[in-house]
Amino acid sequence: MIKNILLIITLTLVINSCITSRGLELSQSKASQAGWIENSESPSANREMFFLRKLSTASDTAKAKKSGSKMQESCIASAQETAKMEIISELSKVLALNSGSKEKQFSLIESSIRNINIRECQPIGEKNKEIPFSEWGACECVFYAKVNGGKDAFLSKLNDL
Repeated sequence: MIKNILLIITLTLVINSCITSRGLELSQSKASQAGWIENSESPSANREMFFLRKLSTASDTAKAKKSGSKMQESCIASAQETAKMEIISELSKVLALNSGSKEKQFSLIESSIRNINIRECQPIGEKNKEIPFSEWGACECVFYAKVNGGKDAFLSKLNDL
């Protein structure tokens, strides 16, 4: 289990560095919670990534053990558990304007999402001098989902419902 979590953290760091090196920037302000990511190198390119900024907390067990590394692992894992449903929820807000069938709308959203990855996670908790990495008691993670065909194709499919 711990090996799997360490593998996930390593992959997350690699993915984060790859995305950053490709020059993707969030088009919304830091206060935004969700939106479309645009490629700053090619603004005319099809926008196909949707992001979600999510706050999370470490497990009570990790906090009780006073282990900063366990807090980091559990905080990131907690954020990952609900990321897909929250992205679907944010995309469904667009669909709320459409009076089509809710089952068709949910199906459209779920089938449009290719995969969900972590872009970055940062600690935002209070730092305790006695516990290294204790600031991981709370974290903020940014997830992104690749949407088939991008924003324009997604909205076009929505209009067809």
